[in-house]
Amino acid sequence: MSIAAGLREIVDRLNAPPLQMGFSSLVQFDELPPFSLLSIVNRILTILDPKHNVDMENERVEATYQRMVEFVTILGYPSDHSQAFKECFVNGDKRVLHPLLYWLLVNLPALKERAYLARFLVNLEVPQDFMQDDNVAEMYGKYNELQSTFKATHSALQQQRETATMPNELKRDIQQLSVEKDQLMMKIRAFKQRTAGDADFGTILDVTSKLRHEQEEEAQLADAYKQQRRQLERVEHLHQAASQRLQAMCQARADAEENPERMLEALTAAV
Repeated sequence: MSIAAGLREIVDRLNAPPLQMGFSSLVQFDELPPFSLLSIVNRILTILDPKHNVDMENERVEATYQRMVEFVTILGYPSDHSQAFKECFVNGDKRVLHPLLYWLLVNLPALKERAYLARFLVNLEVPQDFMQDDNVAEMYGKYNELQSTFKATHSALQQQRETATMPNELKRDIQQLSVEKDQLMMKIRAFKQRTAGDADFGTILDVTSKLRHEQEEEAQLADAYKQQRRQLERVEHLHQAASQRLQAMCQARADAEENPERMLEALTAAV
């Protein structure tokens, strides 16, 4: 892809929802000052995780670099972490930030899912000395179990959501069956009127048999729809419970990182 084509893709996506930045030309975007370019990157990161909604003007340059680069690395961006890369990044060099912007914008839907999972699945770093304590080791094991539970419930929830179109299809089938049932009932009434007193009701019996079959199929579809909804609600409840427990553990990790001496206390309280 040419540089111009890449810039056009970036500008088009920046002008589209949810950003809607209103760039009138490629030149306008290409001439952005370094801090403005870095601010756009941060705005996209804020869409992925609200914790990046910070006042960059009052944030230390080192803190900005660490916060943003650690996050995009977790999301899968191949940054090399070299000194040259760092200098270009903090200085808003377009040679570094344009490729990052392109990657973020093109992959934004998938990155939203990845960022959500990263909140719960980033490894908890516990000093090795702490792991010698049986209580810490036990708590750490429970933390890993919570992560496994979260992964399982999230996977089950995704599968349910992927098949959630099925209830809509069932609704359409039920509606179609209702139409066919009404048509059959009209045919039965009309036929009865035409054959009143006629001893040969074989045709009527055939039509009523079809009607009964349609009614049974409609009831089965309605029951399947209800089962789909109940199963989806059950999985969503399990996923929400696992997310809440894991979120508590992640918060304990963040609190403990500020005060390592409270690591054991934080882990115990979270579980």
